[in-house]
Amino acid sequence: MTNPYWGNDFFEFFVTLAVRLKEFLLGGFSHMQLASDELQMLVLILISISSALVGTFLVLRRMTMLANALSHTILAGVVIAFLAYHAFIAPSEAFDFSHLLPSDALLVASAFICAMVTTFLTQSCIRFLKVPEDASTGIVFTFLFAAGIVLVTALSRNAHIGIELLMGNVDALQQGDLQLVFWVFVTNCLLFFLFWRAFFVTTFDPVFAHIFGLSNMVFGYLMMALVALSSIAAFRAVGVLMVLAFFVTPVLVARLWIHRLCPLAFLACAIGVATSIVGVALSRHLLSVMGLACSTSAIVVTLLFLLLLGCIITKKLSYMRVKKGEGNYGSEITG
Repeated sequence: MTNPYWGNDFFEFFVTLAVRLKEFLLGGFSHMQLASDELQMLVLILISISSALVGTFLVLRRMTMLANALSHTILAGVVIAFLAYHAFIAPSEAFDFSHLLPSDALLVASAFICAMVTTFLTQSCIRFLKVPEDASTGIVFTFLFAAGIVLVTALSRNAHIGIELLMGNVDALQQGDLQLVFWVFVTNCLLFFLFWRAFFVTTFDPVFAHIFGLSNMVFGYLMMALVALSSIAAFRAVGVLMVLAFFVTPVLVARLWIHRLCPLAFLACAIGVATSIVGVALSRHLLSVMGLACSTSAIVVTLLFLLLLGCIITKKLSYMRVKKGEGNYGSEITG
């Protein structure tokens, strides 16, 4: 099927998108006939919403460093999934890491294993070795990430290891990737809908939560499990290096303007969705107009960073303007 977005510039992309959306709603084609640009956009949107929901509480709980460690140690979990896949499902002497999804069930299981192991080792270093939290996170993150790299290199030997393993490749997405991302999105939305108040209380008032029988440890581990699950869902699209930007950056941008939890989470999701759509459109524009084939996920992350930088500068200038106005007002009264 010919890609309807081929040759479109930035603005033509949105015109084509509107026409295609109308055609889809009228039953002109099914989700199995999505163009590659639409598949990329839909996957990135679902990843953005899932990550923003989890990231809202990560930022408020000050757990972003642990999430950073976990997003990197996921690599070791992926290797475990490949080992199990080639050992029990499709025996083979050669490991091909260019195909990043051997089995959704194995990857989800490995994500939970990595979440538990990373969190347990980090907390153990803090509790038993009396190591500061940041140092403990650094030790565990470095060890497990290095172990994953060593295992990948040793198992693949002279085979080609695509950069997609670390950076992701949105252009290589398939319908199977959309299904995994969709079910992770549904799981995250369902869990936050059911336990929103519990996450709220354990985040802002752990003592009050303990009095009412809510375990801070249980919800902390659940949060790490959701981070791992979301990282696995985003693995093929954005890899292990850029996924943290989807967790943290939209929340930081939203937090500059909003200080209530529900609107904060909603705005963070909206920012992620908007940058995903604009990122895919900009990627198509660069390819069609300038002949530049750029990483779509990298463009989205760059847009998020520029948006955060612009909001920080705007907020700072606004604060300085207010302070200057207060100073002038005080001088007039004194005079």
